[in-house]
Amino acid sequence: MSWDVIRDVKQETSCACGRGHVIKHHVTRMDDWNRYEEEDYGFTIECPDCRKKYDIDSLSYSYYKDRGDYGTVTRWYLVPKGESIKENIPMCLRERPINYDEMVTAFYTKEQLQAVIDDMKKSRYSTRVSLDESRQIIQDFKHRYRTCKLSVVIPYLEKTVAEYDTREWTYEKMTRIKQEYHDVAASEKKRIEDVLSRSYKLSFIG
Repeated sequence: MSWDVIRDVKQETSCACGRGHVIKHHVTRMDDWNRYEEEDYGFTIECPDCRKKYDIDSLSYSYYKDRGDYGTVTRWYLVPKGESIKENIPMCLRERPINYDEMVTAFYTKEQLQAVIDDMKKSRYSTRVSLDESRQIIQDFKHRYRTCKLSVVIPYLEKTVAEYDTREWTYEKMTRIKQEYHDVAASEKKRIEDVLSRSYKLSFIG
């Protein structure tokens, strides 16, 4: 399968000081299945003064198009040299449980799981449990293991509680990571807003 260039347009706009221009190319490609992709490339700051003061950086935003489809809009800026408007959050704070076993201990405390076990033993049937946590665990367990029989769910949870303190993912770890992520994201948001206040938004024509 190949992609063919069907449109390659040179676009330009004024620079921050107004005495020069910033140039880029916008290319549109189409493959054998009539799918399209677009890309910006070939950026040039054709102004000696602005070239010394700024680099080119971008922010991308997703938006809802139609019928569950999403598009992306990219906005380009001249940003002060050595700075960036890209969000910088360590990968370790983006880490999340990858399987059901990890999610059970990441989203529930040991005490909550024990309460769920007690609720299930008292109720005897999955349709009669009284705790919201019980109902949610049953729903998730059925989705993962294709059964909601309490005779299967209860031993699984009892084993999970017995091993809880040795599991890599726990509720405490998840809570800590969520808080650290929130703190870093808030700090990054302020940093980006500050850089944007000292940047120049580019409006390409062509």
